[in-house]
Amino acid sequence: MRVTTTELLLARLVTLLNFDFKTGTQKKLEEARLNVHELDRAGWQKTGAKLQDEIRLDLIPLLSDTPTDEFQERAKKLELHSQWQREKRHKRDKQDDFRLRLMTAGLRLYHGPRFYLDRLLEKINRIDLQFRWYAESGQHEWTVYDPDLSKPLSKTTGYPEPVPGTERKKSNPTMRLLGPERRITTIVGEKFIVARQLSHAKSFRELLYGTIAESLENGSFTKLRMCPQCGTFFVGEDLKRKFCGDRCKDQFFNSKKAKEGKFKQYRQQSKGALLAKARRLLNEGKSKAYVTEETGLSQRALERAGIVN
Repeated sequence: MRVTTTELLLARLVTLLNFDFKTGTQKKLEEARLNVHELDRAGWQKTGAKLQDEIRLDLIPLLSDTPTDEFQERAKKLELHSQWQREKRHKRDKQDDFRLRLMTAGLRLYHGPRFYLDRLLEKINRIDLQFRWYAESGQHEWTVYDPDLSKPLSKTTGYPEPVPGTERKKSNPTMRLLGPERRITTIVGEKFIVARQLSHAKSFRELLYGTIAESLENGSFTKLRMCPQCGTFFVGEDLKRKFCGDRCKDQFFNSKKAKEGKFKQYRQQSKGALLAKARRLLNEGKSKAYVTEETGLSQRALERAGIVN
C-alpha cells in the first residue's frame, strides 16, 4: 500500500543523516542506496556532507529540547576562530573584526518547537515541491477490480489482520493518514482517504525535504527520533522508545546517576563549609541572627548540626 511509501523514504532519510561522508566509500554509499541524483557524481562526499549538515540543523531542534541548537554550526565557528588565532594577523579590517566577533558569539537559545517548525516549513515552501493526489481504502473490506472489466467485482477483507505468533491484530495502516484536514470520504458505499504524495523531485535534496513535509502532514514524523546519548537518528515504531539501543539507554542513565551523585556530594561539601563558617562566627561572639544571615543557614539547620541550642 502507498501508505508505507513515506516510511520507506523516512528510513532513507535516516540513512543519510547517519552516513559517514568523511570515511565512507562509494561502495558503502551504493549499499545504503544513497547514490542518487547529486550523490551519484564526482564530489559526492562534499555534497552529501553539506546536505547532511543542512537537514540536521533543521531537524535537531524538532527532535531534542536541549537548551541550545545549531551546535554543529557553533563548533565550526570555534574551529575557524582557532585558525584565525593561529594565523596571528596583525591587521584586520572592519569586516574581519565583525566575522571574528560572529565566530566567538555565544550559543543560541532554544526558542521552542513552533519557531523551528515554522522556519523549516518556510524553507520547504521556497523549494516549491510538486505533489500528486491519490486515494487509499478507508475500510476493512474493499473492492477488488479484475483487469477484465466484464467480470464481476469481488470483496476482500484485509483488516484487522492477525499478527502471526501473537493474539494481537493489525488495523488498517491507512487510518494513520487521517487528521483534522484529512477525513474519510464515502463514495457509492465505499470509504476512501484522499491524500497527496511527492510526485517529482529534481534533486535528492528536494526528495528528502518532500519526505519531511509529507511525514509532518501524515503524522509519521513522530517516529523520527534522535538518540540523546549518541546522536544517532532512527525510526521508532514504539512511541515510548527514546534511545537507539539498550547500550545507549544504560550509558545515559548511568551517567545521569553519576552526575546526580556528584551534585549531592558537592552540596554536602558546601553545607559542611557553611557549618564550619557558622561555628567560627559564633566562636567570635557573633549573634545567631548575624550567623544565619551571613551563611544562609536556617536556625533549624544550625540546631540539627548541634551548633546552637
